[in-house]
Amino acid sequence: MTANNKGLCSRIRNLFTFEKGSVRIIFGLVIPILCESIFSSLFGMVDYMMAGQHSTHALNAIGLFSTPYALLSVLFVSINTGTTTRVAWNIGANRFDSARRVLRTSIILNIFLGIITTVVAFIFAPQFIDFMAGGKYGSVYEKGTIAYDGVEVFKICALGYVFSGVTSAITATLRGAGENKIPLYYNMLANFLNVVGNYMFIYGVPSLGIPEMAAQGAALSTSLSRLICMMLAISFLFFSKKSKFGFRNKALATNFSEQPKEQKIPFFIPDFSIVKKILEIGFPAMCESFVMQGGMMLFSKMVISTGNESYAAHQVANNINSLFLTVCTAFSAVTVTLVGQHLGAKNIERAKYYTGSIAKISVSISFVAALLITVFSRFFIRMYTSDTAVIDIAASLMSICGIIVIVTAFQNCYSGALRGAGDTKFPLYSAIICTLFVRVVLAYIVVNILNLGIFFVWLATLADLTLRGIIIYIRYRSGRWEKYAMKAVDN
Repeated sequence: MTANNKGLCSRIRNLFTFEKGSVRIIFGLVIPILCESIFSSLFGMVDYMMAGQHSTHALNAIGLFSTPYALLSVLFVSINTGTTTRVAWNIGANRFDSARRVLRTSIILNIFLGIITTVVAFIFAPQFIDFMAGGKYGSVYEKGTIAYDGVEVFKICALGYVFSGVTSAITATLRGAGENKIPLYYNMLANFLNVVGNYMFIYGVPSLGIPEMAAQGAALSTSLSRLICMMLAISFLFFSKKSKFGFRNKALATNFSEQPKEQKIPFFIPDFSIVKKILEIGFPAMCESFVMQGGMMLFSKMVISTGNESYAAHQVANNINSLFLTVCTAFSAVTVTLVGQHLGAKNIERAKYYTGSIAKISVSISFVAALLITVFSRFFIRMYTSDTAVIDIAASLMSICGIIVIVTAFQNCYSGALRGAGDTKFPLYSAIICTLFVRVVLAYIVVNILNLGIFFVWLATLADLTLRGIIIYIRYRSGRWEKYAMKAVDN
């Protein structure tokens, strides 16, 4: 072997050499989140599968509501991103009572926002669905049309905003503290019950007096499962004796404030000093998600204009892709936690080490995921539909999905590091540039000027994600995010 070859082998070996114990720490945090995300995605896929097997009508009704529903959901991102980062900082600095005060404030804010989003959804559901459908799926006021059913699905699912908001606050807090197993348990149980509910409400159970409800049945099952999930998460706080946030943990203070008794804030009144700290980090993250979801709404509207079969194929491919993207989501969440905790402990070098290590592991696993997508694409697609035209179109889109997973794995790790450091403004700027001025503009050109098919529309998505990954990595390498380490403790 030549000296050059030996040098190359040495560099490759060093690339995948990790400090003793660090991989165990990473996977100890990743595995519960990954399992939770995979099972949540699988159960979410079952929603689409059951609806698709019932009828294409039901599948498209669910598809119409999903984007505007996600658009309203971004309000919660502001709170939960700030919650995870603030909790991680305080845990790293051993300020457990401050972390518990963040949890209390986060729950209150999520309840407040849940009520607002539910009211907005009920009032403006017809306008949202009409905008998405563009008149191609009938009137939103004419019973029996796809558009009308989309409105009904939207309203039913909106009932779960408060439930999912409270659950998200608890989950975001536990993840910031590295307590990732508990969210896995209550989310898995709730999702399993959602599948049971899907069977009962989509197809009906005459012996129990439950009528066939199609897409509306899937929505009802989703809202009920979110209620159950919230109840399980709250129960954990009440009965846990080991969690840093358990009310029965005698090793820590059981109140949520260090103030003297006469100055304590009632539980359901937010601590506005904590609100400000959460929103300092979370508001740019919310704006980023809002830009992305707004761009996705415009993007989906253009996809709808390519035809019913193309839109159905888009939904199927996108839903399958979301399962494999759970790998990226899990590693990104762990990056936020580890970077946040090490910055809270004022150890920037360890934060950098874990960012690089997580990125290498995540991208490596994403290559395996990409291979599975390529090899088993038609097998996955046939779980959703037997329509040969839809299968063929979706299969062509799946060839892009594998690359998207790899690019997203790279981007999410470094954007997770920026969020863990509190540098949430820069991901917002990259989202504005890439989502609006790359994905949406390119999709418009492809659909309305060049009259090309949905395959080229998906290439616009790939271009967006690739450019965003490059921008985020350049920001990380610049080291400017390190200045946020000085803010990584709540006084």
